[in-house]
Amino acid sequence: MIRIIKEEEPSKPSTRISTEETAPSQAALRHTEPKKLAAMLRGELDWVVMKCLEKQRDRRYETASGLARDIQRYLSNDMVEARPASAGYRFKKFVSRHKGQVAAVALILVALLAGIVGTAWGLFREDKANTQLAKKIDELAEEQTKVQARFELAQKAIAALHTGVSEDFLLKSDQFKELRNRLLGQAADFYKDLEKLLEGQTDTKSRRLLAEGYFQLAELMGKTGSQSGALDVQRKALAIRRALAKEPGADVEMQLDVARSLGATGNILYATGDLEGALREFAEQEDVARLLEIKFPIESVRTALAQSLNSTSWTLYLKGKSDEALLASEKAVKILDEVSKINPNAAAIRFDLASSLMRMGTILPNVGKWQDAFSSLESARLILKKLADDHPTVVRYRHQLAVTTTNTSACLFDVGNFRKTLATTKEAISILQQPVDGYPGLIQFQHTLALDYLNSGRAMGELGMLLEAKPAFETAMKIWKNLVEASPTEITYQYFFAFCSNEIGKLQARTGNPEKSFEAHEKAKTLLQSLSEKQPTFHWAKRVLANTNENISKLLTASGKYEEALSVCHKALAIRQKLKEEQPNVTWTSEELSATLISLAKVQRQMVKLADALVSIRRAIAFLEQLPTRTPRNTYNLACCYALLAGISTMKEAGIRLDDGANYSNIAMKFLRQAFDGGYDSVSNLRVDISLDSLRTREDFKKLLSEQEKKFEDKMP
Repeated sequence: MIRIIKEEEPSKPSTRISTEETAPSQAALRHTEPKKLAAMLRGELDWVVMKCLEKQRDRRYETASGLARDIQRYLSNDMVEARPASAGYRFKKFVSRHKGQVAAVALILVALLAGIVGTAWGLFREDKANTQLAKKIDELAEEQTKVQARFELAQKAIAALHTGVSEDFLLKSDQFKELRNRLLGQAADFYKDLEKLLEGQTDTKSRRLLAEGYFQLAELMGKTGSQSGALDVQRKALAIRRALAKEPGADVEMQLDVARSLGATGNILYATGDLEGALREFAEQEDVARLLEIKFPIESVRTALAQSLNSTSWTLYLKGKSDEALLASEKAVKILDEVSKINPNAAAIRFDLASSLMRMGTILPNVGKWQDAFSSLESARLILKKLADDHPTVVRYRHQLAVTTTNTSACLFDVGNFRKTLATTKEAISILQQPVDGYPGLIQFQHTLALDYLNSGRAMGELGMLLEAKPAFETAMKIWKNLVEASPTEITYQYFFAFCSNEIGKLQARTGNPEKSFEAHEKAKTLLQSLSEKQPTFHWAKRVLANTNENISKLLTASGKYEEALSVCHKALAIRQKLKEEQPNVTWTSEELSATLISLAKVQRQMVKLADALVSIRRAIAFLEQLPTRTPRNTYNLACCYALLAGISTMKEAGIRLDDGANYSNIAMKFLRQAFDGGYDSVSNLRVDISLDSLRTREDFKKLLSEQEKKFEDKMP
């Protein structure tokens, strides 16, 4: 036993654990396998234990503290003191135990050494060269590994930024502005450095990761208002993805990446008002997706195709091409409906379907399909309501539900049902309140909220609730002012800022403030003219510009400046006629042109240009009667036309027979009754619209007014 203790080396822990019967149970306690447990012990833990069991005192740990320090070094991944003994020390120990055998072997080695030396010297030089080459290869491999590791770290960093910041909706909060700019700046610099590191690299993985990084970075920049910078970065992603997609062996995902980048660049061009440029990107996106669908009719490809159609549809709608927009929208809805039936539990597909239905519901009124519009919007609302209820933490579902409700309120306003408009805007605001309170700086939420306050103010104005309308308009105006300052290249916010200014001008006129009214209209006019010049295809600006000119004409008429009023009204008419020529099959061009002709007729009547007034009124009637579907509001405008004819017939200069005048009055009352029975409910207009003055002495008019006033008191939300 003493000899064993003095001379025989003890077994290492890793060796013992691999041979003992208890190894499986010991490994199970540590949630691993016996082989892995032995591997964990092998190496530094073996050295520490063996140092404790060294034969010579001076090679063991001096104190328990020394052992503790070495264990701490192991836990800290530092080099332990208990490294294996030097080769010299091990050789000395071996010789002391085997002196005879070592002497014999030494003689043999001396004999062999002479022959080996000669051969070794010849191989040395070649080996040295090979060693240097291997070293260089190892260095290059190590450098490549570092580059890849740094790149993947950057990918994780930008993904974390994109998810953690973007999806938490903190991007537009004022208190995060400095942090946001710093983070985005660092992210951009990070990718510039990576671009340099990867320059000349041809491996697919690195290039694809870099493209994805650019894609996500551009999305972040766009959401924080830096559209021009976002476009440059997004085009870098697109260039890389195009190159990858052309290489042999490119898979379907690489082709889809091209489609996604085309959609992203199109969205940025759309946001900055370059609708033609956006349409080109969306058209190419559709081409890529359609070619892919032929070979790979899978969900991801089909949804990408639907996305391109939706984007094209909405851009065409903003250009006033509602017929073409509707065709594209219907195709998108059909695709997404089919995909959702195959995968009914996919929330993302249902969300896309609802969004497509919502957009289609917004386009349908422009081709006179009002009932289809409300049906489409309701289908979208039901899908989004269930998504929002099932996923209460997913904020975009609630936001899109609010957007759908907002669009429904806008449609209700256009048909003339102002009480329902007001109730629906209140519902939209209540849906938005929670996410707006949680993310007060998020740009999309603020824009939708402003739309709700705008629609609310307009509805209250039509209902005669003028005092209540003012704060609603002011709230909307304040939001859009902030959005314009935050995103100066985003034309949508500029447009609605001008739109709201025009509505405030109308309200000021009705509350007896003509100077403030004129000031608000002039502000709107200046902004809208600028937008129309910069973006000639953006017809929405031209529509509101025409309406602003009409409102200025009314102010001038009220102040007795008839010649100026007539001139301004003709400017409005010229805009309307051009829009009608450009979009002959779109219903709103006929509706709005008829409204401008009615305004012109009122000015002409004041100037006693009765023949001209009669021509204007009859043209308005013709446009209204040609509509494929007549809304309650259209019917009200028809009543106004015939009431104006009845009023002019009482003037001798008009040359209209009294019997014809009486007939016009009867027709006017018939249409007026139809309008209110159909849902038109502006009691305020019934009270004050000068177009109806010729009807006010009629008993049936008085009865209708009394009924509507009673209904107004009973049904106000």
